[in-house]
Amino acid sequence: MPFEISATAEPRTILLRTYGSGNAGEGQRALHAVQTHAVYSQGMGILIDAVELAFTPSDAEARVFAGLFATAFPCSPVAMVARPGEFYEAAVSITALSVDRGATVAAFTERHEALAWLARYSAAEPLAETESGAVCDARLVPEEVVIPYALREKIETTHVDVDGQDCPLRLDSAAGRPVFGPEVAELTVSTEYGGSPRRATVDLRVSSLDDEDYVVSAVVDAMRGVLAGARRGATATASAVRR
Repeated sequence: MPFEISATAEPRTILLRTYGSGNAGEGQRALHAVQTHAVYSQGMGILIDAVELAFTPSDAEARVFAGLFATAFPCSPVAMVARPGEFYEAAVSITALSVDRGATVAAFTERHEALAWLARYSAAEPLAETESGAVCDARLVPEEVVIPYALREKIETTHVDVDGQDCPLRLDSAAGRPVFGPEVAELTVSTEYGGSPRRATVDLRVSSLDDEDYVVSAVVDAMRGVLAGARRGATATASAVRR
């Protein structure tokens, strides 16, 4: 999936143009290139031009992309532009899933409409609170904790069984500590149990993120601890430290 990245000053936007054929892993590679681009900072608008993209993600891949928008760009509005009948339908699905996870995402068929939508956010204060409660400072550019696509997909397709109730996991956030040169990755996952949202956090060495089975096992163990507490009426949040 070839891609190009550029930036505009008014509105303050980074443009990701994707075209040709590709797959979900290549799509995440393009989004990670945006994350690490020299001009990008949290809060900056992102325009994804997929007008010439010949790729239709599966439902599972759409959920993974939604999680990526919510965790990688929690403070940035993201506008996707695509042609009807091609990537646009997938963009609409990804938008709905992303918004449900607290991200600011919209799909358009016209570039000028997408830019107008992004422009509404350009005058926002650099310090703002997201729907998820995260405080975002566009002046702070931390080193990102990159979650490999295969690991993200594996987490998002993992289910925890509790008393016969199927509880699918979703990756809510990924943050590094310290902010610069992070050594520890703090992963937060959530599910629903007993009609209420449940959240679990696990700390892992950044160097261990390539070991998918180890990370998923740690995440599942943390969530099992949360759900066990929920059965006893205890807190719905727990932390499992894996170093």
